[in-house]
Amino acid sequence: LATRHKIFESKKQGKFTEVCPALLSKLPKPNKLVWWNGLKHSDGTTWLSTAGGVAILNKSDELIKYLDFAKDTTIEPHSRMIQEDRSKNVWSLNLSNLTKINHASLSIEKRVLLPARGGKMVVDTSGDVIITTVEGLYSYGKDSLHYWGRDNELFKQRFTDLKLCDGNLVAATKSAGLLIVTGDSVYRITVNNGLSTNMCRSICVDGPGKIWVGTNRGLNAVSFSF
Repeated sequence: LATRHKIFESKKQGKFTEVCPALLSKLPKPNKLVWWNGLKHSDGTTWLSTAGGVAILNKSDELIKYLDFAKDTTIEPHSRMIQEDRSKNVWSLNLSNLTKINHASLSIEKRVLLPARGGKMVVDTSGDVIITTVEGLYSYGKDSLHYWGRDNELFKQRFTDLKLCDGNLVAATKSAGLLIVTGDSVYRITVNNGLSTNMCRSICVDGPGKIWVGTNRGLNAVSFSF
């Protein structure tokens, strides 16, 4: 759980403790640093995205490396979201680019410039990184970007959140309801199927085939099966 200047984690249901309270003083420009996101890596380390880069902590919550994105003046320094892929490498997303961080060397391996302002991302079951932008959905895999809007007009929507549920991509939109992508099929859930509004904000996966959708008109529970 990330707040503006603190990170918390819950190891027991309902009880949160602050992660490494002294960490902030060890990072560049601590008074200007803002936390965006946290990731518990499969190897037990903790990765934290900040307004200046990515902090990596060991299992004892001690800082082992800080990747200072601000050193590269050609890109936006923020790391707004981080995700682990199938190879245990970590991807960082901000408004302008996608950055791949090598898990073994803890170094930046690749940067991919986005064609439009980025928002959210998820790594799918094939290992591709799916990204929301102001132009719709893109995916990055095999060293190339693919625009989903060329294949289906629905993917040109403004998306607010992405999640995987049972290997299916679930995508919330600002005006077109909820999209569920399974294989080559796309299912759309709107007010006609019971949503309180088509303006969706966030998604929480609550188990196989069950999700919660935060909307402008309250919380919706959605169940599905294929």
